[in-house]
Amino acid sequence: MTSTSVISSRAPPVAFFYCAKETAEPERSRPTEVLLSIARQLSGDDPEYSIRLPLITTYNKHYDFGVKPRRLESSECVELILALTDENPATIIIDALDECDAAHRYILMDALDEIMQRSSNIVKIFISSRDDGDIVCRLSGSPNLYISVEDNQEDIESFIDNQMEIAIASKRLLRGRVSEELASDISQTLKRDAQGM
Repeated sequence: MTSTSVISSRAPPVAFFYCAKETAEPERSRPTEVLLSIARQLSGDDPEYSIRLPLITTYNKHYDFGVKPRRLESSECVELILALTDENPATIIIDALDECDAAHRYILMDALDEIMQRSSNIVKIFISSRDDGDIVCRLSGSPNLYISVEDNQEDIESFIDNQMEIAIASKRLLRGRVSEELASDISQTLKRDAQGM
C-alpha cells in the first residue's frame, strides 16, 4: 500500500488555531505563527502513518547540515499547506481572528485567500471574529453567519444555572454554604456580564 492510499483512506484533517493577544504568548497573534501551526497540524502527527512527502521535501529544501533550520515565511507556509492538501481535502479553523495583530493580519487573510483560490482540492475555512472593520470588509464577499449576544444568551444562562448548581452541590463554591439570595446574586451578575462569552 502506498503512502498516498494510506493518507486518502483517513478522514480529512482539521487544523485549528486560536488567536490571542497575550504578552505571555505573543506568537498567538502573529500571522506566520498561525500558518506554521496550520501546516504542522495538516502534516499529521499520527505515528502509525509515515511522514507526508510535502513536509519532507520542504524540510530538505531548508535544511543545512549542522545549522538549525530556519522558520518558514508565510509564503512558504502557503506552499506547504497547498502541497499537503493536494491529495486530500482539509478544514482550517481560525478562532478569534480579531485577536491577530491588526497591523499584520492581512498577511493571514491573504494567505487563506490564496490557499482557497489555488488549492486543487476542497479546503474549507471557518473563521470566527468580532466585527473589526478590516475583517468585516475583507469577508463581506464570503458566506457569513452573524451571532449576536442575544442569540446565545439563553444558552449562557442555562450553562450558568447548571454550573452554579454543580458548584454548590459539590461544595466547590464556598464549601456549599451558599444562600439562595447569594446564589441568585452570583448567577444574575454572571448572566449580566457574560456579554455573549
